[in-house]
Amino acid sequence: MPKREEGGEAPLYSLDHIRMTDLKESERPREKLLTHGPRALSDAELMAIQLGTGLQGTNALQLAHLILESADNNLYRLYESLRTGCAIPIKGVGMAKKANILACLELGMRTVNHKKKLDDEGKQLTNSQMIYDYIYTDLYNLSHEELWIVLFNQRLIAQRKIRISKGGLTNSTADIRVILSTALRLELPALALVHNHPGGSLQPSHDDDDVTDQLYKACRLIGISMVDHVIFTDNGYYSYLDNGRLGVGL
Repeated sequence: MPKREEGGEAPLYSLDHIRMTDLKESERPREKLLTHGPRALSDAELMAIQLGTGLQGTNALQLAHLILESADNNLYRLYESLRTGCAIPIKGVGMAKKANILACLELGMRTVNHKKKLDDEGKQLTNSQMIYDYIYTDLYNLSHEELWIVLFNQRLIAQRKIRISKGGLTNSTADIRVILSTALRLELPALALVHNHPGGSLQPSHDDDDVTDQLYKACRLIGISMVDHVIFTDNGYYSYLDNGRLGVGL
């Protein structure tokens, strides 16, 4: 058993083999969840339920503590590590347990995203910061470029956000046709263009400028208002409207 440091607290768990069935029923994670609800449980207790079993000499709760400690007790750091292919650095923890944990963490990420989408329904987006916040969870931490549009009603209340394409942004007339046909099909009178720079640069490229000018002109011809083009990075954004560059070439 790990020794208590002088003047310090006892460790949260010991490596002595204590079976889950040896714990009082009220202290077992599954029973605790059913009695008190999920918010009454620690991260380790929730993970222990997902693991189901531990390893030889280590029960599921002890193993959960070890796995969390391997990521500095940071669930997002653990998620990113597993998502990018890293193994759990604990002998005996194989692909099956890794898959269980990653699936559980991914569900948590998706739950947050879905809640945000519900919160964003019917929200009026009146500036570039609000557009950036609205689409943040869709573009955050991507390793490739994506092109999206946000569609509004006449009061600039966001109605839909739609991914148009993946890959580098070019002055593709095909993408512009898809954008315009989508807005017309849904009978929505205003849109904002959003695409990401995975490398983090907030400097618009020549292709960015060309697409902005072509789409702005095309929108005017058919009576759709293009309210902005936002270049997204994980740590900030660039707004053509804020920088006085929307429709400048007309």
